[in-house]
Amino acid sequence: MAPNWRIIAVGDIHGCAHALDAILEAIEPQPTDLFISLGDFIDMGRDTAAVTDRLIKIEQQYEFVALLGNHEEMLLESLTNERLRESWFQHGGSDTINSYRYGGRVEDIPPDHIDFVRRCRAYYETDHHLYVHANFDPDLPLAEQPDHLLRWTLLENEPPAPMFREKPLSLVTRNNAMEKSWTLAA
Repeated sequence: MAPNWRIIAVGDIHGCAHALDAILEAIEPQPTDLFISLGDFIDMGRDTAAVTDRLIKIEQQYEFVALLGNHEEMLLESLTNERLRESWFQHGGSDTINSYRYGGRVEDIPPDHIDFVRRCRAYYETDHHLYVHANFDPDLPLAEQPDHLLRWTLLENEPPAPMFREKPLSLVTRNNAMEKSWTLAA
């Protein structure tokens, strides 16, 4: 990865294309920027289809990382599990489906949008920051983090130290990306 001028981390877009457009207009991303979606870019808002289109374009124009949020996880699970599909519909999935075709079905989501969601990562780490959707266990290596912790359990307090690292690392989650980053030291 080339050195970046800025790292732009945005979480919980939740199908709000106008809000994403306002952020993009305000920050004017450059080709040297790294844009990180912290997950939950789908559901609840009425424009998930447009948001996903914009993120796919961002992926093509800039350095880009998309993290899997709990709402994307519910969508992926609903593709193969009817029982979970109904739960996803009740938690914003119906808004996502309606953004593709009002009163539609999960099959109305274009394959390239499903592929985009499948490409989302569980976490992302740079030399100085750890990006997750919700939380993590500082006593476990990143590759062993439980999915439910990364995507479902909100960080309520400053994470405990020490962590399994040789150098300090700031944690960036969806609920602190705009407020602060916590430094986790060895």
